Amino acid sequence: MKKPIIGIVSKQYMHADYDQFALERTFVINNIKDSVLDHGGVPIGLFSPQVGTVGKIVGGGDSDFSHGLTGQEIQNLTAQLELCDGVLFPGYTHTFGYEYFVAKYCFDNDIPTLGICAGQNVMARATGGSTKLVQNPEKHDQEIWENRCHPIIVKPGTMFHKITGTEKFQINSIHQNVVDVVPPNHIASAHDDDGNIEVIEATNKKFFLATRFHPEALYKKCSHCSNIFTHFVKSAKAAKVKES
Repeated sequence: MKKPIIGIVSKQYMHADYDQFALERTFVINNIKDSVLDHGGVPIGLFSPQVGTVGKIVGGGDSDFSHGLTGQEIQNLTAQLELCDGVLFPGYTHTFGYEYFVAKYCFDNDIPTLGICAGQNVMARATGGSTKLVQNPEKHDQEIWENRCHPIIVKPGTMFHKITGTEKFQINSIHQNVVDVVPPNHIASAHDDDGNIEVIEATNKKFFLATRFHPEALYKKCSHCSNIFTHFVKSAKAAKVKES
C-alpha cells in the first residue's frame, strides 16, 4: 500500500540579508518534514494560493475563514488539500490568513490534522476557541529547544493519553500563547504545572490534535513525542485506506 501524503502548511518570510535581491521565501521547516518521513509519511508542501505577500494576522477567531481569499484561490487551495491524507501545522513566529481556511476545512472534512505551537493557535481559533498571551520565563534558545525543560500532566482516558501511554512527561513549550477557551467538541488533554493548556483534541474526529510544545524537536529521544507522529501518520494512512 502507498504511504499517506501529509501536507505541511508552508510559511513565508522576506529577509533583506538573505541575498542581494531580498526575495520573498516560502518554506517548510526541516525537522517538521523529517518527523513525517521518519514515521512513514510522505511530506508535501501546502502553499498559499495567493500571489505575492501573504499578510501576517494576529486574530482568526472571526467567522470569515476565507480571510480575503477569492473564489479561485479557494479552489486552488482546496485542490491542494484534496491530495492530502493528513495535514500538519508547524510552529513559527507568524501565522497567515490562509491557514485558518485550511484548519476549518480539515475539521469539517475530518482530515487527520496535527498542530504544533502556533499551529495549535490556528486550529483552536478556526474551530471556535481562543488563545491569550502569558508570561513565559523560558528563553527561545537552542538549549531549551532541544531539551525537555518542564513537565505536563496528561488527562487519563483521552486520545493523547492513549497515544503517549503516560500521565506525565517532560516537554519543551517555549512560546507565550496558550489556549484559554477550548473550542466546542474539543477537550484539553494535557496541562503544565501552572495550569496552562498544553494539548487540545477534538472528541468527534479521527485525529484532530494540537500541542503547545514542539515534539518535532524531541521525538528522536522521547518515545512519547515519537508516538504523536506515529499515531498521526497511522490515522492518515487509515483515512487513505477508507477512501480507496
